[in-house]
Amino acid sequence: MRFFVLADSDNQITDFFHVHKLIIYEKIQVWEPVGVIEIKNTQNMTRPEIVNLSEKIAAIIKTQDSELLIGTAIVGLPYQILNKNGIIMCESDEISQQLFDEIYDDFYNNLAFDEEEQVDDIPPYPVCIAEDGFFYFDFDKAMKIHRDLSSKKMLIPFLEQELYTCLTIKCSHVMPWLAYYTEQRGLSVDSKREDGMYIVNIMHGLCEKVGDCNG
Repeated sequence: MRFFVLADSDNQITDFFHVHKLIIYEKIQVWEPVGVIEIKNTQNMTRPEIVNLSEKIAAIIKTQDSELLIGTAIVGLPYQILNKNGIIMCESDEISQQLFDEIYDDFYNNLAFDEEEQVDDIPPYPVCIAEDGFFYFDFDKAMKIHRDLSSKKMLIPFLEQELYTCLTIKCSHVMPWLAYYTEQRGLSVDSKREDGMYIVNIMHGLCEKVGDCNG
């Protein structure tokens, strides 16, 4: 199993727009770098250059029989293109053996579906988990099944039409449009990072009084 890390000129993890190379990690006995792919300077790129680089990185990852990319920030157009190409993205400020193990567990153990599991078991929308309007949505699991749908197509119909008290979203990447959308509608949002994943709670007043969106 191989992971790709966005790295700067000093081999430190970085964001998409400051990447100088992709470092490939593989677990032999421990996670260690097994290859480096140089990337030209990515600062001040035009939109076509961003599209081209995003598609190039996606192709590189796929040729190595991988689908996972790690960086400090992967947002906007690069995120959209990589996501469309089936690349799973994780954000972290640093890399470590523990991080790689947690990512492996999250994406390749927890998401390893049985062959008999039906697509209908993972709907592309939040599901009710408790009375009084408490909902939950595992975005990354849904994306692995419903790759033709964007995060907006999955979530906005729910947010605009469903009567809910609190929605908890589990995701490897907080959608860049979510903060502005919720702010404009006066919704309360908090997020925290657990085991390499984000837990985002979108709340109405009642949920804030209850104090726990997870029941």
